[in-house]
Amino acid sequence: MLCVALSGPIIEPVGANSGRACVVIRFASPEDRDARMLAIQDIVREVHKLDTVRSYRLVITGRAAANRWSDAIAVPLRRAGFRIHLESSGTHMVLGAVDWHAITPVRGTAAVNQHADEVRVVVDPTTEAHELDQYAARWRCDHYLVQPRSLDDVAHCAQLVAQRPRWRLAVDLREVIPLPSRLSAIGSRLDAQPAAEAETGLLA
Repeated sequence: MLCVALSGPIIEPVGANSGRACVVIRFASPEDRDARMLAIQDIVREVHKLDTVRSYRLVITGRAAANRWSDAIAVPLRRAGFRIHLESSGTHMVLGAVDWHAITPVRGTAAVNQHADEVRVVVDPTTEAHELDQYAARWRCDHYLVQPRSLDDVAHCAQLVAQRPRWRLAVDLREVIPLPSRLSAIGSRLDAQPAAEAETGLLA
């Protein structure tokens, strides 16, 4: 049994795959009001029901998602046709199968050398270009992103991109446009969801 919160389908708001439809599996604690204890076969069944737009994309997030992820859950989800996108901080080796690994490093924490498909650094006024060099040396990938912590940090992100052109600016879509809280495949009117009320930050 796993303690998870399931949501979606939504528009993925951050990272190299932002703007795409997905369903979210968030590892949670029992105190989380949205969490449920589910067997793996129940998770597979529930995400199939949630994925009404047939995105077949799962974003895996939540605290310590990387070291709670395993082939025991990855394999049946992939056999069901889902592409697995794992969000992590890069501090734990990912042991279960994934199709996309997005690392958002946390300053001051020990990270491990492992495969990454994207590295996304959340920038504040103290972020320096040499930190980006350290992340790029640790994780070789095609997508290096700097994301402003707030809209006040956009100019600093632009300076970092000018200094390190392999990096590119990315924004949290929820900060700039009202994303729908849930997608529908039948074209019904969708209620916009303010950024502060988003169900998941998609960060681990």
